[in-house]
Amino acid sequence: MGSSLPSSDFPLAVASYRQAGAEEAVETMLNAAADRDVQASLNITAALLEEGHLGDARALLSALRDDA
Repeated sequence: MGSSLPSSDFPLAVASYRQAGAEEAVETMLNAAADRDVQASLNITAALLEEGHLGDARALLSALRDDA
């Protein structure tokens, strides 16, 4: 899901998984987002930040940094 979900839908999907207690799914989504092209990853990061998901945005940026 993280590899194809539109960036604007990402915050809601992450929030839904978190509410369900599916932290592993959130981690998988963020890692898949980091594997997307750079622009898509940045768009997802921006969407997460706009919705107040600071920790998730940090985790995605960290995964991007580790992939470099």
